[in-house]
Amino acid sequence: MVTRLEVAEIYAATFNRAPLAEGLDYWTSSDFTIEMIADSFFNQDEAKAMYTDPVTGEDLPSDQFVMKIFSNLFDRLPAVAGLEYWTNALDSGAVSRGEMVLAVMNGATGDDADIVANKAEVGLYHADQGGASTDFSLADITEDAASVAAAKAEIDALIEFDAVTYLTTGQDILAGTAGDDTFIARGNSSLDNADILNGLGGIDTVEVMLDNSETAESPLLTNIEILKVQAQQQVDIDGDNDVANWDEFE
Repeated sequence: MVTRLEVAEIYAATFNRAPLAEGLDYWTSSDFTIEMIADSFFNQDEAKAMYTDPVTGEDLPSDQFVMKIFSNLFDRLPAVAGLEYWTNALDSGAVSRGEMVLAVMNGATGDDADIVANKAEVGLYHADQGGASTDFSLADITEDAASVAAAKAEIDALIEFDAVTYLTTGQDILAGTAGDDTFIARGNSSLDNADILNGLGGIDTVEVMLDNSETAESPLLTNIEILKVQAQQQVDIDGDNDVANWDEFE
């Protein structure tokens, strides 16, 4: 079974950023192997933008790709021998890009291994704390534990400011903060009877966004002061209320 830690490491290697909780949940609940996940990352628009030539639109040459991966993972360029080895392996088809990423990541030692572990730790912290930003960079994370503490403090400040959590299609058991929190469910498949949401302190909101004619199920809501429903057409919420566009219940 693929773990959240393994997927967080791939996010660091491929994008040098922290993942979101829904991304981790998607990959770890899939039937994909870790190799399949690593390869699939390069089919995403974000990766295509990072690893293509902006002028020609073609994939970056293998040597440039290798240098970007080493920079993402270890904040350094590869040694000449390593650059040549991985460039030849990619050009010959001996390994895929995802396989190369996993091999370099898993072969890390010393400070390199510490940097990967620290980036994954910060990435998981960002996801587990409910980070909603897809551009939280891991570029400043080093082998030094102080860089991890600084990043977590930055995440805490961002979470307190944003306080937005997106529900997944699986069961969500979520708690808010002492401040104002917003829980967002996009489509009825992300809001069902198994979900448990506790807003804790502040003025907390659940926003349900439904497409066309859908019926949202009832999660267990505690300390939620505001319920908002957005629909493109008239919808029925638990067979009780017909709503259209933005309707707000307090």
